Amino acid sequence: MSPKFCHNHQPLWICSLRIDVEDLGTDKYYSVAEEIGRRVSSGAGTAAASPTATQTLGLVACGTGVGVSIFANKFPGVFAATCLSPGDALNARSINNSNNCINKTERTS
Repeated sequence: MSPKFCHNHQPLWICSLRIDVEDLGTDKYYSVAEEIGRRVSSGAGTAAASPTATQTLGLVACGTGVGVSIFANKFPGVFAATCLSPGDALNARSINNSNNCINKTERTS
């Protein structure tokens, strides 16, 4: 069964959350990490100033997830965490206030 997509080529389950999502595409990992880090960092200050402000969060898929996490964490207010499972993502967000979830795409046994 192939996934179903909404009008902007995003999976339906993301569209059902009624959040604005921007796909930045693919590029060299450090270029993507820099752009995500910059956007989350600029949104982090806004959200801290006002509890009703919109918060910018990041979601990145990368081979190991390590380089992207390190690079994104260089920006002020960015807390990137490599998440291997939904439980990791939930804990990173609720316990550590992570605002940038890095998904590892390569697995080793």
